[in-house]
Amino acid sequence: MKRFNRKQTTTLLALFLLSLFAGLNQAIAQEEGENPRNSPYGAIHLKVNTAYASCTINGDPCDTEYLNDGLTIVLRKLDRKATHKILIQATMDNMHDGKVSVKPRDFKLKRITKGVRAWQAHKKLRLKKRRGPAPEPKAEEDQAPKEDEEELD
Repeated sequence: MKRFNRKQTTTLLALFLLSLFAGLNQAIAQEEGENPRNSPYGAIHLKVNTAYASCTINGDPCDTEYLNDGLTIVLRKLDRKATHKILIQATMDNMHDGKVSVKPRDFKLKRITKGVRAWQAHKKLRLKKRRGPAPEPKAEEDQAPKEDEEELD
């Protein structure tokens, strides 16, 4: 029978205790944390070809987060079990607005970091360029009657 020396015994004992504690920490983390499969929320990542575009979801303005110098729009805390119609409005005048629809089947459970997962939907939208001059915005003065002209008559 082979005998272990003191150094080998302490090394084996230390490895055993480390693996035991690592297993317990993982079990505790799973019990404390919510299972991401049961989460009703998800995030939508939209890649567009114009920087810092604004967007509305189902006609309502929304909070947006921008990545990659404004070319990726991130919309968080959205119901992943509902269909969302998103209108993208370009900040540049020479681009048309775009629409994209995100369905519940578009959400996938993605790995964020080791042990952390979240529901995400990834979409790409290419906005088309306008032909000809950009439409001129209507000024408020044009719509309201001028008071100075009415007093002269």
